[in-house]
Amino acid sequence: MNSYKSGIPKDKASVTDSKKYGKNEIIKNYFNFEPRLAIKYAISDVNSLKASYNRTCQYLHRISNTTAPTPLDIWVPTGKHIKPAKVDQIALGYFHNLGNNMFETSVEAYYKKFYDLVEYKYGAHLMLNNTIETELLDAQGRAYGVEFSIRKKEGRLTGWIAYTLSRTEKKVDGLMNNVTGEIFPTTLINNGDYFPADYDKTHDLKVVANYDLNKRWSVATNFILMSGRPATYPYGKYEFQNNTYAHYINRNGARISAYHRLDLSFTYKCKKKKANQNWQGSWNFGITNLYSRQNAYSVYFKESENNWAGNQKGNATEAWQFAIIGKPVPTITYNFSF
Repeated sequence: MNSYKSGIPKDKASVTDSKKYGKNEIIKNYFNFEPRLAIKYAISDVNSLKASYNRTCQYLHRISNTTAPTPLDIWVPTGKHIKPAKVDQIALGYFHNLGNNMFETSVEAYYKKFYDLVEYKYGAHLMLNNTIETELLDAQGRAYGVEFSIRKKEGRLTGWIAYTLSRTEKKVDGLMNNVTGEIFPTTLINNGDYFPADYDKTHDLKVVANYDLNKRWSVATNFILMSGRPATYPYGKYEFQNNTYAHYINRNGARISAYHRLDLSFTYKCKKKKANQNWQGSWNFGITNLYSRQNAYSVYFKESENNWAGNQKGNATEAWQFAIIGKPVPTITYNFSF
């Protein structure tokens, strides 16, 4: 494992020493205190206030600059060059029951502050990299929002509606040059301003309903609507040695199209064969993505030679949308409970 000169970016030129650690040898110790506090105040039998604070730490990091988890992702523990991520969260909620407790309603606001997150340099190479710390940057983060929900617990029709308005952002301040007082350009993202995290969702709506047709059959629907995830689109392009490269300057400055889908399912409860039978089975017949929504999984760009640029034929950049499930998907499931 390499050691690097402090005060300058980690790269091959800043290596000062290299050490190989033996089996069970301790590389770095970390100790963190994780307090938790929760308070509930009952205003009446149907009204209450809840407040909470907690700090949590994470000692395992997913190192990947892809848009979603894949089998090729790298997981690294906290160590000499990667600190444990920490988050402080506070939340305050108001809860109210209606209709003899048939309905539960709530509104809850929260704020999170993240410390020692990992972010990636522009053009980071993560695969098969033995010095992966040279591609990482220290980041801070914040998340805040408000959640609304209403739930019906009794009757033939049950279900819930939940809506969240929130933001999740990161910030990379960069490393300052102690000699010139300027920030090293390779350690700065978005000029040190906050930018949306990969998992930021401004709007998130979920509607779930279940209706009992009779003692055996029930029908359920599930509707999801959420903001498209943040994405980084090219700002421009340039050519080098007869190759065209995209130029990126605003990380996660755009968003792919909104995600929404409707699922439908029918459930049949099997009749117990014996009176003393202590388990019961059921069949579920469902359709995912009922109206064939082609939700974008990612958007990528490539050069095309079949486009016209002005009055002359030449290379143009095309945006391509990639969707994983663009058609209805039928499912059959057998469940049993005991």
